[in-house]
Amino acid sequence: MRINYHEHAFQVSELLKGDELDKIENSIKEFKDLYKSGFEGYVDATPLFLGRNIEGLATLIERTNLKVFRSPVFIILGIMRRTYASK
Repeated sequence: MRINYHEHAFQVSELLKGDELDKIENSIKEFKDLYKSGFEGYVDATPLFLGRNIEGLATLIERTNLKVFRSPVFIILGIMRRTYASK
């Protein structure tokens, strides 16, 4: 199985103006292209603070046939950033 080891299905960042993937249809188009290029799955490295969308991921999986693996390290970093940024 060919896996892309670091992708973001949904992302919104001030550092990436014009490269936002905040709408499900935009993400589906991007990831259909990934699938067509020969990848069968990817590791979703999107932390909480960058726009991670669990419901959107479920729809993405259903409509693209990709296998999605979540990275617990990035999930933890997202929780930490949200927790410590508010203090």
